[in-house]
Amino acid sequence: MNHLKIACSNRKSFSAAAIALALFTLSASGAFAGNPPDGNQPKGNPQGTINVIQHVVFIVKENRSFDNMFGAFLGVNGTSQATLSYGAVIPMGPHPDVMDRDIDHLWASAHTGVDGGKMDRFDLIPENNENDDYLGETQMTSQNIPNYWQYAGYYVIADNMFSSLSGPSFPNHLYTIAAQSDGVYNLPSRAPGTQNWQVDWGCDAPSYETVPVMSSTGVVTQQFPCFDFTTLGDEMINAGVSWLYYAPTYNTLGYSFNTFDAINHFRNSSLWTEYDVPNTQFETDITNGTLPSVSWVIPGGVESEHPPNSECAGENWTVQQVNAILQSPTYKDNTAIFIVWDDFGGFYDHVPPPTVDTFGLGPRVPMLIISPYAKLGANGQPGYISHTQYEFSSVLKFIEEDFGLSPLTQRDADANDTTDSFDFTQSPRTPLILQTRTCPLASQSVAIFGAEPLGSTTPTLPVYLTNGGTSTVTIKSKVSSNPDFAVASSNCGGSIPVGLKCQLNLTFKPSIIGPETSTLTVTDTYTGSPQTITLQGTGSALSFSPSLLNGGGLTFQGNTQDGKTASMKLSIKNISTSAVSFTGFTVIGHFTQTNTCGSSLATGATCVVTVDFAPIDSDSGFVFGNLVINDSDPSSPQTVWLKGTATMVALSPNSLDFGTVAVGTTSAVKQTQLINYSNVPVAVGTITTAPPFAISRTTCTSTIPVGGKCNIGVTFTPTQSGAANGNITITDSDQLSPQLPKLSGTGD
Repeated sequence: MNHLKIACSNRKSFSAAAIALALFTLSASGAFAGNPPDGNQPKGNPQGTINVIQHVVFIVKENRSFDNMFGAFLGVNGTSQATLSYGAVIPMGPHPDVMDRDIDHLWASAHTGVDGGKMDRFDLIPENNENDDYLGETQMTSQNIPNYWQYAGYYVIADNMFSSLSGPSFPNHLYTIAAQSDGVYNLPSRAPGTQNWQVDWGCDAPSYETVPVMSSTGVVTQQFPCFDFTTLGDEMINAGVSWLYYAPTYNTLGYSFNTFDAINHFRNSSLWTEYDVPNTQFETDITNGTLPSVSWVIPGGVESEHPPNSECAGENWTVQQVNAILQSPTYKDNTAIFIVWDDFGGFYDHVPPPTVDTFGLGPRVPMLIISPYAKLGANGQPGYISHTQYEFSSVLKFIEEDFGLSPLTQRDADANDTTDSFDFTQSPRTPLILQTRTCPLASQSVAIFGAEPLGSTTPTLPVYLTNGGTSTVTIKSKVSSNPDFAVASSNCGGSIPVGLKCQLNLTFKPSIIGPETSTLTVTDTYTGSPQTITLQGTGSALSFSPSLLNGGGLTFQGNTQDGKTASMKLSIKNISTSAVSFTGFTVIGHFTQTNTCGSSLATGATCVVTVDFAPIDSDSGFVFGNLVINDSDPSSPQTVWLKGTATMVALSPNSLDFGTVAVGTTSAVKQTQLINYSNVPVAVGTITTAPPFAISRTTCTSTIPVGGKCNIGVTFTPTQSGAANGNITITDSDQLSPQLPKLSGTGD
């Protein structure tokens, strides 16, 4: 492991000398977690003030929206209906315990779902809807997460809690330790074939890994994900407040969520071993009475609830951590526990997030507050619902106010501090001790196949069987009540060992046109046997090419400039014995369509829909849409997912070839133009190259106006014979930044 990697940062950076000085000062004063100066409580502890809280525990879990988990909880601002991109409103379906996939929740997907505050395009997010299962529009109830609902009904649930950034886990985790992400807004890159447990989002990442960072002017650069900016940990060290970051360890599942790995002056100094400790140590420190004043607790991959992991297993882990505190004579009456989920996970939520700056806020996420001083609800009954606007910086602000620390950024300075959810004057409340539960064997109660052409067989749909019990489970039988649905294959064998899962691969081959159902009955030795799963599918008269199954649709290849057009075709064939009538073709997003289908498609006939991708305005990066077809087929409306990649700029030409140039001499200048095709100005950052090429001149300034262009001149000075290749690296405010026009030449 390389401990000498150079951090990439552009704001609030620490010089090497400053870091060394800080480490020396801290070491000399003994202000490390292993040797805290006085310990584990705020200055003074007067009854009736925030300082009655001597310990703060911040548990950060993964990927859920508020409506996904608590939208059906009585009294909250929730919903059990979801609005789709084409205007339909559907009931939110039952949420599986173990999902068959993770839903995309990157920057582009978050902004797609929010749709400028309309909250109606979550179904366009990749992996959100496959085979009409609308996985992103599912919802949990007290049956799925009974213990979380008990916490919400006894302590505090916040229904106006938002993720700090409109995007994925990594930048949001940075907000949980620093009230900022230093401009990071998306996930780091991942090498092809990399497994989840091999992902390192920080200073331990491989040298080629980068993460997109957006400057205050909107310029996007790709930087190594190892930064140096001030964290709450730094402030607590300086103030003598004890703290630890309990997190997964290197090379284990969930290590990517160990966010202090992304802070250079922690990861590559003695601070790492002082403050970043295994999450398995948390309960031990509670038992030993050595819990610090502030604890972050980060679950591993299985316990994190990050899809496709079990929601039940994640809830059980949380209950174990909370019980350890609530059953401790030392900590039960002086601790505040904040449980949050780090981003929306691609799941539907109906409340528009407020805009506070370029990066956020993002969609709502759940937050539970557990404390003996949690405010009581109406009429003095347990279960307070906070409607105050919170974000992750709100928890940091609570800690800052409790321990006398200054704000880190404008975010925590402006955030509401969550104190409205507490009554520090009340007598400590009786702790709610809950029992972990036996998780379901079957991953879901409903499996949806969507529409399938008559007589053809769907790709397999997985259903998982997970043994969460204490003894081996014997599988006795797997029977479908309708032969059109079948268990095509399985790796379950005859038994499932404790803690392991196996997979049933189901198929649907419709024999009729119209909806069909079946019940899959799994007889076994697990609790609640037999397990029953409802299977749903629809036989269709229409066959599509390319297929619409398993997330299929139309994906436009390459990059399309704003104002230009790319085209793809979709064939529709009527395979039934009756004509199919069409009542409408609608496109959602920056797409258009024409078709040869007319009002009716005869038996055996084929028609073609031509879809044009026409990015406009300031489109850049991924653009998602839908083609919605309304017709007389029982599977109507059919939705065809659309994806294009847009760019605001282009290079003309996109490559420069200098031909043969004598070694030691400099070629004539060759020139390319950077052109702004969008209807907004494009910010330009840096324009660089590397020997034997050089930037000789440029007319590019900090901004390219609408419709404008600038010139970049390059020379080639070979130092040896043979072919040479390179790039110009241009950073700008296009989401595809940097632009990398190719350079080539031959030394002679």
